[in-house]
Amino acid sequence: TAAPAKLAAEDSGLGALCLMLWLQRACHAGHCKLLPSTVQRYSIRGLISTRAMAKDAPLGEWVSPITSKLIVSKVTRLGSASLAQDGSVCWMEMRPTEAGRSVMVQRLASDGKVQDVTPPVDTGFNVRSRVHEYGGGEHLVAANGKVYFSNFQDQVVYFQDLQPGSKPTALTMADSKLRFANYALDATRNRLIAVCEDHLQDHREAINTIAAIDLNSGAVTHLATGHDFFSFPVLSLDGSKLAYVAWDHPNMPWDDTCLFLADLDTDGRVKGEPR
Repeated sequence: TAAPAKLAAEDSGLGALCLMLWLQRACHAGHCKLLPSTVQRYSIRGLISTRAMAKDAPLGEWVSPITSKLIVSKVTRLGSASLAQDGSVCWMEMRPTEAGRSVMVQRLASDGKVQDVTPPVDTGFNVRSRVHEYGGGEHLVAANGKVYFSNFQDQVVYFQDLQPGSKPTALTMADSKLRFANYALDATRNRLIAVCEDHLQDHREAINTIAAIDLNSGAVTHLATGHDFFSFPVLSLDGSKLAYVAWDHPNMPWDDTCLFLADLDTDGRVKGEPR
């Protein structure tokens, strides 16, 4: 338990109120050995000092000591966990200390060491997609030992080895005005399946499709069209079928979506009508 002298040193403003609440709860729970009179004295002093700090200000112009920067500056957001072929665990971290940059992190199965896979902040890499503007589905830890990801700044798809220090290589063309997300590896046909968002023409709304990206050339082939939005393409184990979700205006994805199943020929093109 903190000594009264330390409590007095911290007794000012917002800190005093927080301290007061903590002391009261601790004493009620039996974790605080201070006498109730001591708690009451410092609580009253905290209220008096806080009121002394109060200032009048017009509505909407009051400056709060609790800023958004203070709230998020120490909070690292975690997400998109996946398991690599070697048993290592990978996940994404959005780091406020790096201007909100998203980084892929890996915990090695061999010794439990945690390390960044994404190159350092000064390289400009930020693992994040702008598909549907919401982002998400920005990377794939593939069975071939590679990581495929969208880079936020240029929306180019890159790939790299799943290990620190590996240099990302561009797969799609720069300035193509195509955005990609929700990757699935079609190893048999040496390609990625992904949601593709086409921004080639500025005067119209973006066109969304399910597309294939050739892993050698980066060439893009559209597989499924005809809906305003697509997401979550998944291949069957034998590569003969492709499932995906689609929806149309005015619906949002939590209002009304459809799950489709399409047959693929040996070249990976959709044959017949998806059902």
